[in-house]
Amino acid sequence: EPATDLPKIPGTGLHGPIRHYAARYAVEKLGDRKYLDCAGQVRPNQDHDKKCPICSTFGRPGEEEVGAGMANVHDAQILFFAVSSMYGAVWVTTPRVLSDYGILVKKADTEEEITEQIPLGTAYRLETATGIGTDMINLGWLVFHAPQNCRLESHLWPLNLEEELIERLLKSRLLVVDEGSFTQIVRSNLEVRTSVSIDPKTGAAKGEALFTYEAIPRGTILAFEVIWDKYREFESDFEGRENVPEWNCPEKVFETGLTLIETLGVGGIGTRGFGRMKWLKRREN
Repeated sequence: EPATDLPKIPGTGLHGPIRHYAARYAVEKLGDRKYLDCAGQVRPNQDHDKKCPICSTFGRPGEEEVGAGMANVHDAQILFFAVSSMYGAVWVTTPRVLSDYGILVKKADTEEEITEQIPLGTAYRLETATGIGTDMINLGWLVFHAPQNCRLESHLWPLNLEEELIERLLKSRLLVVDEGSFTQIVRSNLEVRTSVSIDPKTGAAKGEALFTYEAIPRGTILAFEVIWDKYREFESDFEGRENVPEWNCPEKVFETGLTLIETLGVGGIGTRGFGRMKWLKRREN
């Protein structure tokens, strides 16, 4: 992100894979390979049904009869960053990051809101953060003083996740820091891997073929928004068929592709263990 120097997943990097996986799911369920044309920018065949749920949700590519989709996918930003400390893994965030999703940070014993005026080198512990000491704590190579507690207020907090373990870990190991420190914590704690190309003939490393790449560490929680622009009625040619998903609305199509990211991943170097993400579902109220 140019303004914050923080890593993110662009909306295009999410929209494409989610569409592709939803299309592949349709092929697997129906045995009809025509839906592969819906997975990318290839123009669908002339006999392609205009009631295709994939194209209705994500848009119809091509030179003629181009149609916009209903799902507007925004960038995925870091919400809670996972970092190593003397107490084990903890999660770090800032008031600004939380405010982007309507979550307010307040002092534990008052109604005073905590904004970006957090003293440098100071961190606020979530009042339920029993897994963190009340004195000093290191976040990577940076050391913070964490004497005070805070609480979060929002209709989104508690997150009310189906994954109860993740919910408990967040509540017991969450810190709030200032914006500048957050950038330093993230940038200095990205996972860096070094690899080398192997010559298949000799089995030895190729000369001048050493390369490195960075990744957001495992355990980090990201958030993104999807705005549904239902400018027309959703159409699906799945109605009346057997052994098909219940795609009676664009949200269901989107959720199918999103769920498959946990297995198939997003971004590059997926064959080397990168890119897999789990969709943290909230319980129905």
